[in-house]
Amino acid sequence: MIHSIFASVGLSALLAQSAVASSVAKYVGAPYLIYLGIKALWSREGFAVSKEAAQVGLKSVFVQGVASNVLNPKVALCFPAFLPQPVDPVAGGAAMQLLALGLTFALLTWVVFSALGYLARGLGNWLRSRPGYANALRWLMGGVLVGLGRRLAFSDR
Repeated sequence: MIHSIFASVGLSALLAQSAVASSVAKYVGAPYLIYLGIKALWSREGFAVSKEAAQVGLKSVFVQGVASNVLNPKVALCFPAFLPQPVDPVAGGAAMQLLALGLTFALLTWVVFSALGYLARGLGNWLRSRPGYANALRWLMGGVLVGLGRRLAFSDR
């Protein structure tokens, strides 16, 4: 919903056109992706859930999810490109149309991510019982994150 509001008032379009904002996202995002990849590669636990992680409350998980979504530059760049497409400026109320589309998107995202979360629980249990697969997945995830970080760091735009 936050990105929908940004798009409806034009902030996302401003970010999409700003070379400075794009550069900041690149120079902060690339090292962070590489850090996450290295952290995954060096992790001894893999996908095992520690007791400390099990104690995290739903509020903390929600706040972390909102923060990672709001700070995701790709979402901020995609919304001004795709959200306005079905809006009819002749009919008037473009901002309200954008907010309605954003609300629909948020609702559908909630449904899909809720289903994924439910299925991930079963996958997590399956991976805990098969450490070989979990270890291979950890190496794959770490390698992909490092590769994406390197690609972002050396990209021209």
